Amino acid sequence: MFFLFYLLWCNAAVLMLLDRAYLYLAIPAGVQALLLASFYYLGFGLGEGVIVYYLPVLIASAVLMLGHRHLLSVLAGASSLSLTAADRWVCLSFSWLIVLFGALDLLVNGVKILNPGTYAEFHGYGRYFRHFSIMCWVLIPVSLLCSRSRAVKLFFITYALIFPVIIVDRNRLLLSFFAFFFCYVIYCNGWKRRNLNVIVLLVVVLAFGGLGAYRSGASFEVETSGKFLADGFLPLRDSFFLLPSLLRQIVLYVTTPIVNYSLVYSVDFSNADFFLSQMSPFGREEYDAYPYSPVLVQRFNVGTEFFPQLMYGGVFFSSFSFVFMIVCFVFSVLFLRSSKSIFALVIFLKFAHTIIFMGFAPQFFIFYNFAFVFLFLLLQFFSRTLTALARLNAINRSIPIGCDRTRVR
Repeated sequence: MFFLFYLLWCNAAVLMLLDRAYLYLAIPAGVQALLLASFYYLGFGLGEGVIVYYLPVLIASAVLMLGHRHLLSVLAGASSLSLTAADRWVCLSFSWLIVLFGALDLLVNGVKILNPGTYAEFHGYGRYFRHFSIMCWVLIPVSLLCSRSRAVKLFFITYALIFPVIIVDRNRLLLSFFAFFFCYVIYCNGWKRRNLNVIVLLVVVLAFGGLGAYRSGASFEVETSGKFLADGFLPLRDSFFLLPSLLRQIVLYVTTPIVNYSLVYSVDFSNADFFLSQMSPFGREEYDAYPYSPVLVQRFNVGTEFFPQLMYGGVFFSSFSFVFMIVCFVFSVLFLRSSKSIFALVIFLKFAHTIIFMGFAPQFFIFYNFAFVFLFLLLQFFSRTLTALARLNAINRSIPIGCDRTRVR
């Protein structure tokens, strides 16, 4: 059954590759399926769980391919941004505020890279400082599209790529690289420099794998249970252990979320606290059962984006969550096309990252993400208000409106 699914997914991936725009969608999910088929024994219901997870993905892929011309036209219309002087001022000011919160984060929580075992420990208000400091990836589009100073561009890009390393946050590092790659390719014509794109991809793999190896060390090593399921082991094939240690821990990071999802599906386990805790940022301690789930290796307890939903309401709720996420992504695309603002671009990047890497648990369904969207809508409203006031003031003084409106491609 899984072999049939694998053929169907490879066929869908090939169809996506016929259009360059779908290359970025096909690579993460296709690589994940390839690694699962190559390094795992998917018996005892695990293969069935994998199919249940990927079936909505295949359906969504088919829908995208049917309407891909329209979607591409929407993205093409959004490939130019309209920036006002107020937009630049608001974005740059907010970016410096993020840098300030980053300094406060390091001051209160410490430099985690010096003691990676404490990367998830916070002190006092440090948890709330972290909510702002992890927006460091926002500095990427701001630097490339808003800043006119080369020094500021270099500082913001360097900060956005280095800060996640300092706090040992691989998910934020991946998001920073994604934002850089997208903005560089779409708005800076980076797609013409294919050699540089390959180099950037290699740097991402090395940085991501190296940070994980440094953070976890020997704890990423796991033994195989062969074709059987056993606590403390994973059903890994012998070929897995032929890989270098750096690649082994990347394979585990990419594949264990799907394995955990499949296992929970096969045993029909439920734990509503897992999902409710994600939506309750100030009352997580009230849910005693979080984050328990019957995974094989407890230190690999991360699931896919829809892992909590599966334990909350089963396959139906998990599929509904997937559809809701797709709808949010489509709205972000339409909002970017209609608004053509950098604030809409940031929201789009956040949703696009979640869609592409949903198998690696980027956590779309958390309170923080909805607060993030509201914040950038508020910043856009504030910027538009400043622009309107400037125009009104110019009219009152009977002088030209010097709003410095430029277009960025």
